[in-house]
Amino acid sequence: MPKIEKPPYSVRRVLTNANSKYAKEKWQLLGRAKIFGRQIREYRTTKKAAEELGEKYLGELRAHGQQATPLSDIERAGAVQAIRLLGDSGDLVTAVKFFLDHAPRKGDITVAKATELFAATRGIAPECFRRPKGMWRRKVKVANWSTVSKHSDSHRTTLQNRLRRFNEAFGREIVRTFGTRASDVRSYLETNFRNERSLQNHRSTLHSFFEWCVELEYCAKNPAVVWTQQKLRLESYAKDHTPDILTPRDFAALLHAAQRHDHEMIPYLILGGFMALRPEELQKLSWECVKPSFVYIPPEMSKTGDRAELAIQRPLRPWLALCRKRAGPIAPPNASRRRLTLWRRIHGFIPDTATLAEKRTCPPWPHDGLRHSYGTYRYKVVGDIGTVCAEMRHEDPLVFRKHYVKRGVTLEDAENYFSADPLSPEDLQSIA
Repeated sequence: MPKIEKPPYSVRRVLTNANSKYAKEKWQLLGRAKIFGRQIREYRTTKKAAEELGEKYLGELRAHGQQATPLSDIERAGAVQAIRLLGDSGDLVTAVKFFLDHAPRKGDITVAKATELFAATRGIAPECFRRPKGMWRRKVKVANWSTVSKHSDSHRTTLQNRLRRFNEAFGREIVRTFGTRASDVRSYLETNFRNERSLQNHRSTLHSFFEWCVELEYCAKNPAVVWTQQKLRLESYAKDHTPDILTPRDFAALLHAAQRHDHEMIPYLILGGFMALRPEELQKLSWECVKPSFVYIPPEMSKTGDRAELAIQRPLRPWLALCRKRAGPIAPPNASRRRLTLWRRIHGFIPDTATLAEKRTCPPWPHDGLRHSYGTYRYKVVGDIGTVCAEMRHEDPLVFRKHYVKRGVTLEDAENYFSADPLSPEDLQSIA
């Protein structure tokens, strides 16, 4: 603000409406635009009244600066009313900033529209986010997922489900408002995802989404950045949750139970346990991809989007001779449920007779147990991280070392794991 000189205004007597019969003498107050921010020209009937008005403007100028004086009486009254309405909720400046952050503007888009546009950059069709009225969820099959080859179908499906869930919570809200709503995003994650790994996965997806929004200026700031407390919990979770594996005895019992009670599950179990195929890959794989000496993984079936040819090892051959087909899917319908049924059976819980309370006492199925078991036992046999990483299509040797090395298994355990052979017809008859 310019230095205030004395006096910053002047008062003089003038004749108003000099050329009419309504001519009248008044006292004019003149304030400099350089001092007050605008030129002040007002009239009073007495000199004292004009000087009092000048002192009033001067006091406001000293207290609030140049931006206070240009307000009209109506604007001042509105500001006073707004302050009264706010009460103890906050000050007027904070309220105005909040309004500017959340009020609709030209060019704003909703979260629903933004998720569609973002998903399109990953090769997900807009139809995947639209559901008919009256339906809670519907999976939409798209003939051509994408022209973007670096993202696999599995990646796109996961991304679609995460974005759809966020869309259901905030779809109608404006993306720009999330620049100042990190607490809302954090509350959404902590309320809906109790597992630290699931929370991290969803937060990572939202982080990528909002980074894209910031880049296109839909949003000023990314609200999905990791917070310190979540970092610490995630590190603690990673230390306490080393992937579990099957014992050689459990794996052999699982294969033999499938041979006796659910023959269609044999390909699922042997390709997961003897070749480390992922569960989502097993669900998509067909017998046409199982060649005499290798298994071909097309890019649209792979989690990473890369094609692969995996050699058929010796433990697989007798089992493939038992269950090989010419065509059709490898995995049966509801493979995960049927796998759990076999798991409970080998622990003494007969599906048709076991109660729900008894089933809950059964040891839990280890997450991705077939793949993790292969990595642990195969490394014990081979002793080379690079070789096993290549067989499992594992990209990070450091993560492999953390999860699969020094698991307390012996070479004898590993040999027993890979020596599980099918039951002979005589053995099947004797067990029956």
